Amino acid sequence: MHLTGAYLGVFNGFRQDDRLDTDPVRKQFDFALNLDLAWVFGSNVRGGAQLQGGTGGGELGLQGPELVVTDLYLKIDFDFAKSDALRGGEVTLGAFDTPFGQQVAYLTNNGAAGRNPLLLNSLFYSAFGGIAGTLNTVGVMGTLEGEVGDVTVALTNGTDQSAVNADGNMEVVISAGTDFGQDGFRSTASFIASDDTNPSGTSGFGAELTGVLGDVRIAVGDALQFAGYLGYMNFGDADDLTEDGVTVWMAQAQFDSGPWRWGVRLSGWLPSDRDGNGVEVSDALFNPGIAAPRGGVHVFVDQEVRRFQVGGGWTFLPKVALRGEFIWDDYLRPTFGSSSDVFGFVLAMSGAF
Repeated sequence: MHLTGAYLGVFNGFRQDDRLDTDPVRKQFDFALNLDLAWVFGSNVRGGAQLQGGTGGGELGLQGPELVVTDLYLKIDFDFAKSDALRGGEVTLGAFDTPFGQQVAYLTNNGAAGRNPLLLNSLFYSAFGGIAGTLNTVGVMGTLEGEVGDVTVALTNGTDQSAVNADGNMEVVISAGTDFGQDGFRSTASFIASDDTNPSGTSGFGAELTGVLGDVRIAVGDALQFAGYLGYMNFGDADDLTEDGVTVWMAQAQFDSGPWRWGVRLSGWLPSDRDGNGVEVSDALFNPGIAAPRGGVHVFVDQEVRRFQVGGGWTFLPKVALRGEFIWDDYLRPTFGSSSDVFGFVLAMSGAF
């Protein structure tokens, strides 16, 4: 058995426009830890588990105070050495990150924040899995790698992140990627369908969820990287009188120089109904940003939201870095005449072992 992990300690603060004096002040220290266990059953069979914990109760949604099991899986590897078209593949059984888009591999996931210069996730993935988390699912997933690209297909319980599946329906995720034979380039197209509602019960998002997402990553030499995605999600609520669709997008640039990493990102959430009057929008839609209720009144979800992030880090020891980030969630419509814009910062130390 092999043990690795990641640590994240932060000091964050968020200021929301038109906040009432009676609303909570959003400034705090917060800490998170991931423990990754891996073991081998044989030459082509391996298992793994991830445990997440932390102080809990913070604005970033980090796990805690209890320790929870998020990933728990068995992987079987296949080798197609005699095939000209196929290189290999694997089958994963258990609990794993929903494979919707290649950006999933670069998200901050509780204590693990080392694969991106920015600490907080983009607007869509904050809505999908958390501002510092991923969307786990439970089921089976298979991947085939070929000469021209790879395909991943998952059949799971849905978006509940557990074995709960009260609706009795299955989620399907399909993702196909290729580099077109170009070094430093990768493009992916993904599809998801998960009907998490039924007269027998609901789970996860509680929606007739469907979505498509196309994303790309480009590396220019060793120092400069670009990433972006564009997609459309439908949070169906079985009501023909409401608008259910949301267009999601993101553009990011990253610059690495020795121990320094810098990043800037702009992401957006664009509902089909964005008039900001609080009606005629799907009951399954929700606020994707970090605006909190004002005087107990929740932000209207039928409006466009944009997130701007800029930050960087200094790796002063191997696998240990000091990090900083500024974030602005721009809500383009008021809620009962009050602005919901949020400005914030995160200062952090992140590490891996």
